[in-house]
Amino acid sequence: MASIRDRATATFPSVMLTVLSMIQALALELLWTRAMESEFLWLGGWDALVGWAQIVVVLAVLLLVWLLYVSQVIRLVWVPSIYDSVFPFGIGIAEFSLIECVEPGLLGPWFYSAALLLATATWGGQRIFRRARMHPSNREFFRDVKPATRRDFLPALGLCLGFVALGFLLQATDEPRLLAVGSVALALGVVAYQGERVRRLWEISMADEPKEDEDPGE
Repeated sequence: MASIRDRATATFPSVMLTVLSMIQALALELLWTRAMESEFLWLGGWDALVGWAQIVVVLAVLLLVWLLYVSQVIRLVWVPSIYDSVFPFGIGIAEFSLIECVEPGLLGPWFYSAALLLATATWGGQRIFRRARMHPSNREFFRDVKPATRRDFLPALGLCLGFVALGFLLQATDEPRLLAVGSVALALGVVAYQGERVRRLWEISMADEPKEDEDPGE
């Protein structure tokens, strides 16, 4: 049994990245097709502004998801569970839904899809962290990292609920132009913040000694 676990631990990361890379490639192709076939994007005005902002956010999300998984594979070792092989597909479904809703009239469902993607990525990432904490190869990484508590997930929960609330608000508003632009800009800010966290964690992981003024949290 130990040899099976060792083989799964060694081969699963490459399998997961292969599957995820295929999903991300399909998502990029779908996003490109969506942009080319959406006439309102080329007509100018508020609709075009909101639509292009949505496309920028989706592209940033695709890059962020890829960076999250790549950084986890490079930094951590864990014995995979069957759910680890399913999460990329759940993320892919949320991404495809996000792309299909790139249209000002679908901002409500677009934010619902964003909430679903955030929840799926958070859940999947935490499962990987929990299993990685049990592997002796990651002892140095988790030396100064305390196990996550329920309080640590409150920001992600708040963002998910906030996205859902924004979706309801946008659907209930007749003229949501400024609200739409502001909401999409907020989503881009959230993605940029998460990208900065990934960058900091990467630098901390690659450093010989963690800096005292930096918190290598999960």
